[in-house]
Amino acid sequence: MDLYLVRHGETAANVHHVYQKPTEPISAIGAAEVARLVNHIQTIEPTHIYTSDFKRARETAHFFGYATGIEPVWLPSLHEVYPPEFLIGESRFSLASFAYLLRWFFGLYTPDPKSKAETKEMFVHRVLKARAHFEANHGPGDKVVAVTHSVFLNFFLAHLCADKHVNLFKALPLLFKILRYENSGITHVRYIGETEKNVCPWQIVSYNGHAHLELEV
Repeated sequence: MDLYLVRHGETAANVHHVYQKPTEPISAIGAAEVARLVNHIQTIEPTHIYTSDFKRARETAHFFGYATGIEPVWLPSLHEVYPPEFLIGESRFSLASFAYLLRWFFGLYTPDPKSKAETKEMFVHRVLKARAHFEANHGPGDKVVAVTHSVFLNFFLAHLCADKHVNLFKALPLLFKILRYENSGITHVRYIGETEKNVCPWQIVSYNGHAHLELEV
């Protein structure tokens, strides 16, 4: 199976580097990015399209579905990590954000039971659930497109070959990748199925491809 992990088109909140609601739509620039991306998706000839339920991902997947004739399927485990409500609209580089991320990473953050905010353990469990879904439901010849988000996508890659939580040594490079990942960027991974012991069944073919954004539609 070939899996193409696609980050949604740009949003206004992305430009301002603030935490955003699940209902945040893609911007006019984001729509233009996705229009360029559609041509690339068509060349892949996907057999399946999945999407996060967040609006910016669903809007992006809608373009793909219209162009390919494949109805996007909502996969609950694909959505971005839920931040606490007090951070919505807050800069990702603020002191409040920094304090939250430290507590979140070290397992010291306890969300309000009434909110949808997630602990790191909850989030990683969901990432592994998504990986297990692709492994169990797709085989040779399948070309799967999954529209998701930068944090989810990079954590997914970090857990391709391991179920353990990312340690501090690996966390800083991971954070850099999350911040640098392009809107409408594509990462291509391949699942080869059963392997010898201690051999990862997943391979990264390409990471954060975005050359298509420079092309005219």
